[in-house]
Amino acid sequence: MSERKNLKRTITLFQLVGIEIGQTIGAGVFALTGIALAATGPSLFIAFLVAAVPVTIALVVMGMLGSAYPISGGTYIYGARFFSPVASFTGVWAYVLGAILGLFPLFALTGATFLQALFPGLPRMAVAVALLFVFYVTNLFGTRIATWVQAVLVGILLSALLLFIGTGVPQIELANFQPLFPGGVGGFAVAASILTFTILGANAAVELGDEIINPEWNIPRSFLISIPVVTAIYVVIALVAAGVGPGAAVATEVTGSGVLSLSDIAARFLSGFPFVYFVVAGGVLAVVTTLNATYLWGTKSLIMITEDGLLPKGLARINKRFGTPHWFLTLIFLGSVAALLIAGDRVETLAVFASIGGIIIFIPVMGAALRLKSVAPEIYDRSRLKLKGGLYFAAPIIGLLLAVVIIAILLIDLSSHQHGMVFLAVFIVWTIAGAVYAWLRLRGRHTDGERGPGQSMSRTSGAKGENE
Repeated sequence: MSERKNLKRTITLFQLVGIEIGQTIGAGVFALTGIALAATGPSLFIAFLVAAVPVTIALVVMGMLGSAYPISGGTYIYGARFFSPVASFTGVWAYVLGAILGLFPLFALTGATFLQALFPGLPRMAVAVALLFVFYVTNLFGTRIATWVQAVLVGILLSALLLFIGTGVPQIELANFQPLFPGGVGGFAVAASILTFTILGANAAVELGDEIINPEWNIPRSFLISIPVVTAIYVVIALVAAGVGPGAAVATEVTGSGVLSLSDIAARFLSGFPFVYFVVAGGVLAVVTTLNATYLWGTKSLIMITEDGLLPKGLARINKRFGTPHWFLTLIFLGSVAALLIAGDRVETLAVFASIGGIIIFIPVMGAALRLKSVAPEIYDRSRLKLKGGLYFAAPIIGLLLAVVIIAILLIDLSSHQHGMVFLAVFIVWTIAGAVYAWLRLRGRHTDGERGPGQSMSRTSGAKGENE
């Protein structure tokens, strides 16, 4: 029996936008803005705009699929039903490793670092574990609680960023924008590639299809709200960062590396309580909102994988009182704590490792979008956000190329880290093992006369609400 029946439609458009903004505006913008500024200088704001173009195209593709076929675990379901069950399982399998060994420990460590900057006596690892535990419990007790917590936290986070923008804009000096491209074409290209990671995140919406009110409309609507809002905030932040920045020489003196964080830049025009508020309500909440949002949507594809019989169904059991997958949430929490204690303070490696896992899941989804019209035209017709003509093919192809290029850049970067080859080997072995396992499992089911995920579309072809 499907555990989807125990999921509850409680997420409104407002809450969904909060989840997406919280998932997108995370620790990345606080750390990566400085790196991109060092690479391209005052053209940072243009780099944000360029980074937004391919990401927006990829998310438009996700919006088309999410509107046509709203279902929990859409990232897995779309690839499994319309492209390749093996590829889709492998993408989620790789994401799980990247999340547990990278994403969750990274967010927890980054949040602990911000708190430690204000309270130096705090034990970093203990605080990181505490952050993981708080949002594990928040999500364990129900999506309704977690989404309202998310909405409130995102509101506070945005107020901190508005403080940074409102106070920083009057301090901008136009002379700081000359020359506009000090790093040349190469520096600009690196900056735009890096900043791509700060804009990804709204795709979390397609993982919550069974819990969203009126998902056919609200999924594409939420993208149309969250993506422009996030991009606009980032562009203005970039203008402030470049316009009041101290320059490369002073940056090197401040940090030793020439790379400034947003907190370093904010310290040039904020002090006292406003600075503390920006660090806590901005830096800390950027981390915890992403952490909370990832707990919210991170188990959904795993639930659908168990329904396809590729993992034990008991793992996906939904708590009838709270409507949450308590076993999966518990395993993610315990695995993340273990990874945090074993891997230690390798923040840069954790970031790369997490990003590789997160981006791989886009590949089968883009393949699904390319095949949707031919394999399920009736589902394509239901979408409120149809891609037509050349855009139908161009958008997923660009999304696919983007994913491949980013993965290649990350693999090269990972290999240069200390012990990076060990992490790389673990990731490759894990991913290959997942692909082989899925292939053997599905092959055995076909041999026994069972239907595989790619043949079972009628079982889940409609939104949950259609049968209620």
